[in-house]
Formats: sequence, C-alpha cells, structure tokens
Amino acid sequence: MRIRTPVFLILLMIASVLAPLFAGAASAEEPEYVDAGGVVLGDIADFDPTINGKRYLFVDDDEPLWSATRLHKLAWAEAEYPDLVMPFEQGGNGKSTSKACIPHSVGTGITISTSGGQIAATVEKTTPNAAFIVENSQTVSSAVLNNLASAWSSTIYSVDTTYFGAAPDVDNNCQIEVVIYNIDGPANIGGYFSPSMSGQREVLYVDVNDLGWANTILAHELQHLLHNARDPFEYIWIDEGNADMAAYLCFGATNTVIGHANSWAQQPHISVRWWNQSLADYGAGFLFMLYLASKLGGGQEI
Repeated sequence: MRIRTPVFLILLMIASVLAPLFAGAASAEEPEYVDAGGVVLGDIADFDPTINGKRYLFVDDDEPLWSATRLHKLAWAEAEYPDLVMPFEQGGNGKSTSKACIPHSVGTGITISTSGGQIAATVEKTTPNAAFIVENSQTVSSAVLNNLASAWSSTIYSVDTTYFGAAPDVDNNCQIEVVIYNIDGPANIGGYFSPSMSGQREVLYVDVNDLGWANTILAHELQHLLHNARDPFEYIWIDEGNADMAAYLCFGATNTVIGHANSWAQQPHISVRWWNQSLADYGAGFLFMLYLASKLGGGQEI
C-alpha cells in the first residue's frame, strides 16, 4: 500500500524549517538607519560588532577596536544608495567642478553630520590634503594633532593613494576631513567612514577616546573612502580585505597581523567569502589580498 503525503504539507514543513533562517538573515542584513542632516547614516546605538563590526588589525586583541564602516555601508545600501555620486566614473578626475580648491583654515567653525546627529566642531590642524576637525566639547593637544598630521602626510595618505588611487574632491577643498569626536567612549568603535557622505564631502571619523590607534584607524578608513569613490557596490569582504592591506602597507607586519594570519593557517577550510567574525576570517581576507598582490605584481595591482 502506498501512502501519499499531500504536497502542501511537505511545503509547510520545509517553510517551517527555513523560516527562522531567513528571519535571522534579514535581521543581520537590514540595519536601522538615521537621517542626519539629509544623509543616511547607520545608527551607532544599533552597532553590534558580531554582526556589522570589523576589528582593526593593528590593535591589541585584549582591547579590540572596531570599525563601524560596515554598519553605515549596509544602512546606505538598505536605503537604496541615496545621493550616490561616483567621482571617477567615465574618466572623471574626482572633482565636482573645475574650480581651484579652497582648503580649510585653522580656527574655522564647522557643523558636521555624524552617526549620532550633527556636532559643532573647529578646524584645529591642516595639511595640504587633510583638515583635522575636533568636536568643540573635546580637547586634543597640539602634540597629538602634530603627530597625526605627520603620520598622515609622510605615510598614510601617500601610501593609500599610491595603492588605491587618488582621492576624490567633491567638496573642492583638496582635503580629507578627519573628524575627531566622542563616538562611544574608550574601546568598542574606534572610527568609521560613511559612504552616504561621499556625495557631499570626503570625511573620516575617529573616536577622541581611541587616538592611541588613530594611525591604524585612518589608514584603514581612508582605503574605504578611496575604494568607495570607484566602486561603492563592492563586496564587503573585498573592501575590508583591502582596508587591512592598507594598514599593512603603511605599517608592516605586527603581532596582530601575524596572529590573524596564523589563525587562518590553522583553519584553512574557512572560506574568505563567508564572514563569521573569527580571527581566521580577518586573516583570510588580508591573506587573500596579499596573495593577489604577490601574483599580480605588487600592491598597486590590487
């Protein structure tokens, strides 16, 4: 005797098994977002490093710092890329107009949109290609600012733009704005780049409480800015692998880098394309880019 199970019962059983999986995927891929001065930004209050965090390679493992760029990128994508601008499309030179740039001047007050809303800040230090802007309620010593500006000019900006392309300049000031403000206190989020800001200005954010790692944060986040100007739709694992590569090209191998690489070497079955926030995942993304560079002729080839 043959027993036939109705088709709709089979479909019902399959749906009951798969529903939690789809629900979990949706919650991880659809972050909340806030409108900060007309710009779509991820809400820092919803930041969860296990879902949308990226640990900086050069920070001690016992006090990890996370990049929140992925949170902002996912929020921007979820909002369907409002105000999308691609400065280098069709051979563009990265500028919004042909006018000569007007750089920031020290002492100038400025209002900046952040993931926590708009803040009042002041330009405290400038170089030919950077303006260091500090939230008015915070204090950063001139010695710290001078050191940041020196590292930026001698290493970070020159190395990142050599390997990942010239910087865009949609706001016509020929400077990257480095906004230093109180993101969320010491540790946790160290900084971020928000792609939704790219149509208005070139800006990176650093937590005032984590300036001890600011050079690593800036090298990592500047790569995101440069990459976004050419391909805002890039796969996250490729963009993040290159951000780690940027820090490595700037500052070489450290114990943290080596530790991440060794973690993957001990678990080489882990796919670089599937991200589970383990140390091996960080090592896989970085090593893949290092592999491409070695096979294609050097860092510039990636």
